[in-house]
Amino acid sequence: MTPLIKTLINDHRMMLLLLKKSGAANLTSKERGAFLLTVKTLLSQHLDIEDKKLYPKLNELAASDNNATDIVNEFTVGLESIGGIIMNFFDKCENSLENIHTSSDYSKVFKLLEIRIQKEEEKLYPLFDSLVQG
Repeated sequence: MTPLIKTLINDHRMMLLLLKKSGAANLTSKERGAFLLTVKTLLSQHLDIEDKKLYPKLNELAASDNNATDIVNEFTVGLESIGGIIMNFFDKCENSLENIHTSSDYSKVFKLLEIRIQKEEEKLYPLFDSLVQG
């Protein structure tokens, strides 16, 4: 596993852990807000790494492989479709943190992230590693 993929997987673990902790019923609004702000910051940094390091290299390495190119495109389009939902959630959280752990938005975002992370770790990241290793 490449160092880049290890970093991205570690980000995933931290984001899911913090998002899960932010939904705890016994947190104050301030504590919940701190968790969610940390998740938002980590997610932004994670996406920046993917945009600057993962996808450019993937596109370069996959250029001669139609199947690999299709997979990369699938993930790019998929992120565009959920990115707005997720960032809108975090923006909404900054304005109103009361009862966020019971909101359907929280559940939806948590599930979207879980699914996206699972797909990346099962399909995209192994593709990257295999292309890098030749």
